[in-house]
Amino acid sequence: MINPVNRKAGPISDYYPLSKITHAIIGCAMKVHSGLGNGFSEVTYQRALAYEMETKGLKFGREVNYSVYYQNKKVGSRRADFVISDKILGVKSNKRT
Repeated sequence: MINPVNRKAGPISDYYPLSKITHAIIGCAMKVHSGLGNGFSEVTYQRALAYEMETKGLKFGREVNYSVYYQNKKVGSRRADFVISDKILGVKSNKRT
């Protein structure tokens, strides 16, 4: 483990193993939000985010099914909006009036 006292300053740091990919994903999401604004359905934001991540060269899966386990027993399944670097990302929209 890296000593937190010696971590690099700034948004991207070796202290956090997923810092670079997280920074890239957030940048894509902010660009989509700036371009579309509020009020669209989740699928619209998902499609725009997929497009933006593709343009940045990020590797991801969409609508990925996975199993849910509890104490080594399968108890269900879910569908992830995105899977990036073996991590699950859900996209939610909030319609404002």
